[in-house]
Amino acid sequence: MNKTNTMPTAQIIRKHIVRIRRGEPFTNTRFLKLGSRASVDKTLSRLVDEGVTQRIVRGVFVRPKESRFVGKVTPDVSKIIEVIAKDHGEIIQVHGAEAARRFKLVT
Repeated sequence: MNKTNTMPTAQIIRKHIVRIRRGEPFTNTRFLKLGSRASVDKTLSRLVDEGVTQRIVRGVFVRPKESRFVGKVTPDVSKIIEVIAKDHGEIIQVHGAEAARRFKLVT
């Protein structure tokens, strides 16, 4: 890589991550177009160590959202599931009791 013309992968990834809303989960595959798998994973690992990001599960990260009452707030499980499903090209269908609850048909 010619350092005079381009930024290192780590800096590019860091710039993209700071634009993500706090508390919004994202996957590591989002950054694969910016560099090799190894460089993306290493950069994300370093950002976790620095506290810039938080690993939720393998391959899923979030910029920590802070609450003055409880500290770090993790995203809703449904958001995490949606991110994983989108990453794998799958669609989540809600049915049964959960669908009724979302449509406020039951309490």
